[in-house]
Amino acid sequence: MALSEAGVKRINITVDENNPEPGALELMKTLRPEWMAKNIQFKVFTAGTTNKLFGCYLPENTRDMVLIRVYGNKSKLMVDRVKEIETFQVLFKAKCGPELYCCFNNGLCYQFMPGETIDSHMVKSEKVYPLIANKMAKLHTLKPEDGKQILNAGLFPSMKKYYQMIPREFENEEVNRRFQENIPSYDQLGKEIEELETKLVPLNSPIVFCHNDLSSGNIVYDEQSEDIGFIDFELALFNYQGYDIASHFCEFIVA
Repeated sequence: MALSEAGVKRINITVDENNPEPGALELMKTLRPEWMAKNIQFKVFTAGTTNKLFGCYLPENTRDMVLIRVYGNKSKLMVDRVKEIETFQVLFKAKCGPELYCCFNNGLCYQFMPGETIDSHMVKSEKVYPLIANKMAKLHTLKPEDGKQILNAGLFPSMKKYYQMIPREFENEEVNRRFQENIPSYDQLGKEIEELETKLVPLNSPIVFCHNDLSSGNIVYDEQSEDIGFIDFELALFNYQGYDIASHFCEFIVA
């Protein structure tokens, strides 16, 4: 068994996103060798374009489930996978995230966080929102492993990276018509990014370690332990503290 660039176990297996069970069972031979293949159950959590997430577990102990995330097509253009693995390790060490078990050719295996993702009602509960605030505050205290001071936030470099990926047009005439009618022009979006950067950077919001995507689907509440956990740290990086807080509240705005 080899190690990845970030020093994590690497298993030479490719999981077919359309038929994940054979690959998943092969992974379990290494990660849970004591499990009998015939007893392993599978659960589909997401089937999106960025990732597909599956779970392997035994019926008698669902809390020991192993999550298998299969990377979406071309998702590496948006997500630094080496950095993501390093983030997993830092968060687990700080007790802010799940344990990363291994990486494989087209994805990751990591610890399941028991509970249910919150909704717009739960986020207002007096037993839930203080836990979210405390967990976010703890996340914001994390420092770089190398001890270096972070001088620049990742917000605008990331925005500019995604901006460069924006298509100018689509071959399908109907799709292209709707695109042109509903989305600001490429030049207009570029100008808005420049304007935001000019006005927001001088505010000097503290630069801290941020999740950057604290929507309801990425916050899990475990009633048994009366605790919450954050998941899906693909976009996590050092960023403006104000952005992480504001982004969380914006996720729950109802039109």
